[in-house]
Amino acid sequence: MKKNLILFALIIFTCVISTNSVFASIPSSDELVKFQKWADDHDIILQGTNKKTNELYYDGWNQSRDGIDWKTVPNNINVYTALSKLPEDLLQVAKGQTLYISNQDGRSYTVLGSWPEYDILENMNNGIILEQPISTHTIMHEFGHVLDFNAIQCIYKCSSFNYNTMKTQRMEIFETPQLDFISRYASTNSNENFAENFAFYVNQPEIYQMKLLENPKLKEQYDFLKDIIFSGMTFS
Repeated sequence: MKKNLILFALIIFTCVISTNSVFASIPSSDELVKFQKWADDHDIILQGTNKKTNELYYDGWNQSRDGIDWKTVPNNINVYTALSKLPEDLLQVAKGQTLYISNQDGRSYTVLGSWPEYDILENMNNGIILEQPISTHTIMHEFGHVLDFNAIQCIYKCSSFNYNTMKTQRMEIFETPQLDFISRYASTNSNENFAENFAFYVNQPEIYQMKLLENPKLKEQYDFLKDIIFSGMTFS
């Protein structure tokens, strides 16, 4: 357990912000209703918070202290814009999880569990903490971690919908170091490499297509995402 906690503490999932994916527009009430219905249909919990990731990590979750209406959080509709692109099978990986949408500035984080005995993420549900500015790239990057850890690597547990038989192949294809990466942040480690490739595949396919023509390793990663994760589905 201690070894797993050390691994968990080391893997702080930070995101590279894609400024062209952050919108300043205020969503309409119809859009917010549509987002809530989408979340309900996929058994995903929407929860606003006035706390930063580090506070929740060490202080745990207290609804009366930390919870606010998610509809009041800036850039909330970006979460729906990003995740509603994904096919239904992938969304099953997040079933029962919580999207903590924060009004605080900082980094986003993937919650893989709660360990109150170590004062880590007490009372937190599995899911994602999203801090400002909430970009579609950030959201997709963090969902890439959810998919990777809950459906491929199965570090703590495996979702009912999973690709865990592809773990060995995934680890080889996204191993680091390599000659070139889809982004600088992808070079951090294998986990960030997977999440960044996942985000680019969905959100910036044109950039991905240009880069993979120059790098056979990126082509291998692209093909893994296209053929195995997305079953041939591409984005534009």
